[in-house]
Amino acid sequence: MMRQLPTGIEGLDDILCGGLMPVSATLLEGPPGCGKTTLGIQFIVNGIMKGEPGLIITFEQFAQQLYNDAKNFGWNLQEMERQKKLRVICTSPATVRDHLLQSEGIVHSFINRLGIKRVLVDSVSHFRRVTENDSELRELLFSMINAFKQRGITVALTKEMGMKEEPSFEEYVVDAIVNLSYEHVGQSRVRTVEVIKTRGHDHISGKHFFRFESSGIKIFPANTRVYVEDPPEFPALIATGINGLDRMVGGGIIPGSSILLCGPAGTGKTTLSLQSIYNVVTKYNRKAVLFLTGESKESVARIAGGFGWDLQDLQQRGLFRIIENDFTKINIDEYLIQIRNVLQEFKPAIVSVDSLPAVLHTIRDNLGLVTEKIRFLNNLFKAYRCVSFLIVRTPLGSNRISVYGEEEALCDGIMILGSRKVGQTRRRNIEVYKLRNQKHVFGECGMDISKNGIKVFYVGKGGGR
Repeated sequence: MMRQLPTGIEGLDDILCGGLMPVSATLLEGPPGCGKTTLGIQFIVNGIMKGEPGLIITFEQFAQQLYNDAKNFGWNLQEMERQKKLRVICTSPATVRDHLLQSEGIVHSFINRLGIKRVLVDSVSHFRRVTENDSELRELLFSMINAFKQRGITVALTKEMGMKEEPSFEEYVVDAIVNLSYEHVGQSRVRTVEVIKTRGHDHISGKHFFRFESSGIKIFPANTRVYVEDPPEFPALIATGINGLDRMVGGGIIPGSSILLCGPAGTGKTTLSLQSIYNVVTKYNRKAVLFLTGESKESVARIAGGFGWDLQDLQQRGLFRIIENDFTKINIDEYLIQIRNVLQEFKPAIVSVDSLPAVLHTIRDNLGLVTEKIRFLNNLFKAYRCVSFLIVRTPLGSNRISVYGEEEALCDGIMILGSRKVGQTRRRNIEVYKLRNQKHVFGECGMDISKNGIKVFYVGKGGGR
C-alpha cells in the first residue's frame, strides 16, 4: 500500500489516519471566514519545512495581503520565495487554464525550476468566471488536476460554499473532501472540520473542533482510536493506602479501572480521591494527576492542607500535577486530547477527574454524545493503565447513582459515599456497589473523616464476586 503524505497539521493527520495520498487532489470547502485558505497555506508551509517546495495560485487576493495574513501565524512567505522554496502567483482562472495547457507555460516553468511538490489553488469557485457550464467547468477542473498529478504534485483546492449547499461537480473530481464550518452552538460560534471522503485510505468520520493558534490551525480530533504502543508497567493492584477501603476491594484496584465516585455534597468524594493520590505518591512512589473542573486549586490545597497533605511538595518533586480548567469554557474534544497528552507524557498511576458532570457540561443535553465521550475517556485510562476516580455529585436523598444514568454501565467500578442520620448526628458510610473483574465486599461500611483523613471501618478479609 502506498505510504500516505502527512499534512503536518496537528490533529488533521489523525483524522486522515496518517495523511493524504501522495499525488492526489483535496478539496477544502466551506463558507467565508472558516479557515480554508489558512489550512491550505499551512499545508504548503509544512511541505516546505519537509523539503517539498510549494506553489500558491490565488485568484482573489493580492500577494501582499497573502503575505500579511501568513505573518500572523509566523509564516514568512516572502523569505521562502527568496530561498526558492515557494512561488505565489496572483492571476486569473483563464490564465492558469491557458498556461497549464502549454508545456512551456509559466506554471510549468515554476514547477520545473523549483521542483514543486505541493500546490494550493485558492479558489476554484472563481472558475465560474471562465464558464457557467457545469460540463465545461468539470472538464476544466479535471484537466487542471491531471496536469498537476502528471508532474507528481499533491494539490489542495479551496472552494467557497454556503451553509447549505448540494454536492457539486468538484466533489466528484477530487480524491478527498475536507469541509470546514463556523456554526452557532448556544450563544457562541464553533469552528469544526469534517472529512467527507477519502479515496484509497480510511478516515475518522464526524465533526472535529479546531481553532486558530499562533502557529496556525490546530484540530482536536473526536473519537480517535486509543492505542498505546508501550503502556506503563504497574503492579497487579494499585492500593489506595486507605486500609479499610483496600481490604474491601481485595488489596487494591486493577490498573486501568475507572471508578465512579459518587454521593451527595459533603460526603468525602474529593477527600477520598486526594487521600488516595497522596498515598499512591508518598507510599508507593508513583505519579498522580488531578484534573480539576469543579473545584479550584486553592480550594483543593486547603482541603489537603487540613489533613497535612502537602500537594505543593509533591508537585515540586515532579510526582504530581494539577490540571485546572474552567468548566464553562471547556470544549470536550480539546479537553480529552489534553488528558490524552498528559497521560502519554506523565504516565501517572492514578488520576482523579473532579468533576465528571462539569467536563460534560457543554454536551449535557445530548445523551448519545455524553455516552460516547465517557467511553472514550475510560478507554484512555484503560490504555494508559491508570486507576481513575470520576467524581459525581448526586442530590441528597436521591436514589440515582449518577447524573446521566449511563456512567454506571461504562465505568469499571462504582463507590457510593453517603451519610445516615442517627439520632441528632449523621454517620458516614461507603459502599463498593460494583467493581468489574474483582472480588469485593457487598453492603455499606462505616466511614469517618478525622484530622488524618478518611478511615473506613472494615477489617475482614473480603469476599463476594
